[in-house]
Amino acid sequence: MNWDECNLKEKFSTFGSYSKSKLANVLFTAELAKRLKDTRVTVVGLHPGFVRTEIFRDYKGTLTFRSIIFLLLQPLFWMTSMSSREGAQTSIHCAISDEVLDQNGKYFRFLLLKYLMF
Repeated sequence: MNWDECNLKEKFSTFGSYSKSKLANVLFTAELAKRLKDTRVTVVGLHPGFVRTEIFRDYKGTLTFRSIIFLLLQPLFWMTSMSSREGAQTSIHCAISDEVLDQNGKYFRFLLLKYLMF
């Protein structure tokens, strides 16, 4: 993590900023878990999965090769992503499950198999 350039003023990229924010989340979780080790507080990080949101609804960028590919792949993204309700399940699990109590500092991610069962 380049703390001197964490705002990406020199070289901004959408994926780069997303990646850095995820890394910062993991680093923050690990440090906070270490600081709260001997308390009754459990700290975890999580990735909810590939959730269908409207994050790009106001995007008015220039038409580039990358944006054209993105537009062409949008139906595939729509079919393979989950609803916000489904995406919230990882956060809900971490907030209320007793299984998480002894997982201080761990990183949770969406478990697809659990939700594919009928």
